[in-house]
Amino acid sequence: MTNSDRDHERSAEDRRQRYSPRFPERRRGFDRRDQSHRGLGPAYRRALERFSRDSLAFWTALATIVVFNFLDLMLTIRALDQGAVEANPVMRNLFWTHPLTAALVKLGVVATVVLMLQRMRRYRSALSVTLFLLVGFTALMFYHAGFAIGWIG
Repeated sequence: MTNSDRDHERSAEDRRQRYSPRFPERRRGFDRRDQSHRGLGPAYRRALERFSRDSLAFWTALATIVVFNFLDLMLTIRALDQGAVEANPVMRNLFWTHPLTAALVKLGVVATVVLMLQRMRRYRSALSVTLFLLVGFTALMFYHAGFAIGWIG
């Protein structure tokens, strides 16, 4: 045995171990945080957890956002033809410029956001934004339905 081999050997007294923490169980990202103090409702937590586990639910939410965005564009154009005024000042200026420009911007922005959400679906904030957009576009569809029925406007 050479000197270099002896240098690499450990004696019984000199055996040192690196500290490695032991975790009793493996948890998912949503289980780690105690959310009881955040004031989030149980339905919100269930929706986020479902989006994190079930990719079909997440993809369905993204597809619904895209479809509702397109319907919002069509219903907005119809309402503008009937004399309504666009509430969003940016879209109002785009509609005054040219309706095709407004349509391309509206569809392009939402498509870009949906693609970014799809790429970032592992992050809790992306799931929260997806849920927020889904609820927002659903409320917008109810607004358009109320406008069409005559409850609004």
